Amino acid sequence: CRNWFEVGRTECIREFGISYSGIEEKGFLLPVIGVNVSYKVSAKYEDVVQIITRVSSYNGLRLNFHYEVRRKEDNVLLVEGETKHCWTTKEMKPVSLKKHWPELHETIKKLAKED
Repeated sequence: CRNWFEVGRTECIREFGISYSGIEEKGFLLPVIGVNVSYKVSAKYEDVVQIITRVSSYNGLRLNFHYEVRRKEDNVLLVEGETKHCWTTKEMKPVSLKKHWPELHETIKKLAKED
């Protein structure tokens, strides 16, 4: 499940118009500070899954992603969860994206409202 969430989060971040490595190059990190997972139905080996990821909340400092992992064949919900993150510097000090990267802040804010 951890890998599924990472894949979903990576793709969602691309919707911000930047890769995660691009975020790191700008001097920021987005470490996981909390995880909530609910397993609904077991996946079987070789099941093809679809990971639906969205920004569930954002306040400029903290960012939460919501995930649904569904079996592609029949759209059955296998796993649902959320990861909680905090924007930090590379030294792991919390940082306000609104203040230090306003363009990305506005992009994320807009995507969070669309959901």
